[in-house]
Amino acid sequence: MRWSVAGLLLASLLLAGCGTTASAVEREPEAGLYYPGSQVVFGKTESQSGLCIDDCHPARRWVELQTSASPSQVMTWYATALRQRGFTLSPYDRGADLTRRSWQRNSGGAPGYGFDVFIGVASSSVASSLPFQPGRTYFQLSFSVPNS
Repeated sequence: MRWSVAGLLLASLLLAGCGTTASAVEREPEAGLYYPGSQVVFGKTESQSGLCIDDCHPARRWVELQTSASPSQVMTWYATALRQRGFTLSPYDRGADLTRRSWQRNSGGAPGYGFDVFIGVASSSVASSLPFQPGRTYFQLSFSVPNS
């Protein structure tokens, strides 16, 4: 099947309004589920990819935070808080790595809501420019919502 440039443009415009938006993600209570007393260092929210050619992904929020709590305190708090909200450990969670945990909550469809906690920082330009302070725990959150 051959697509004309006009046909591709029309399809792109029609799909641009589809999907979960960044603002819808930010209205979800889990988008702001931060360990008590932690400080946000960096955050970014993305809408669901409309055209799934090179970058297929659900709508999601990433946040880098810091706290004076220990890594085990952070993970224990998230395990409790997420369980109370109906999340269970993801089948992809390997359990052996206590610095990275992954939870999910289905919304009647796959894949459902996802919530990941990673102790440490990403190897990104943002992370490399952080003013690290001794005695602080740095961690990342990733929250994703089901595709609409």
